Amino acid sequence: ARKVHLDGPYGALGIAEPEHYRVVYLIAGGVGVTPMASLAQHLLNKCPPALERVHFVWTNRGPEAFVEWLPELKQAMLRHQTFRLQLFNTRTAAKPPPEDEILTKHVSEVTDVEEGFEGVVTQGRPDLPALLGAHAGEAGNVGVYVCG
Repeated sequence: ARKVHLDGPYGALGIAEPEHYRVVYLIAGGVGVTPMASLAQHLLNKCPPALERVHFVWTNRGPEAFVEWLPELKQAMLRHQTFRLQLFNTRTAAKPPPEDEILTKHVSEVTDVEEGFEGVVTQGRPDLPALLGAHAGEAGNVGVYVCG
């Protein structure tokens, strides 16, 4: 059995002592990306040396927001070696809307330009137990922040 310590929230949103984390997960659903984007920007501006990886996971119903929202922040995360951007489109449809085709083209262009880009738009939901399970047993070294 795994133990999980949950704490907060206590008012102000922030990453408590980010220098103590080796890995940080910023997980957002829909418009919950707004506070997670703020935390990501903070980590981009002041990335502690001990921080090895930031997983930015964003799920949304439809791909439009991935193209339209936070373009500068997404580009900054793609260029930063510590960040891994993972986008999930939870809309299920027999035939993808035209926006999906535009998004796929956009992501392909970014992949060609940005070396080391491991983020892609995935149809469906993230497997959070698998994602978080990669760091099970590292109490105190992993920070997980969720909104949405």
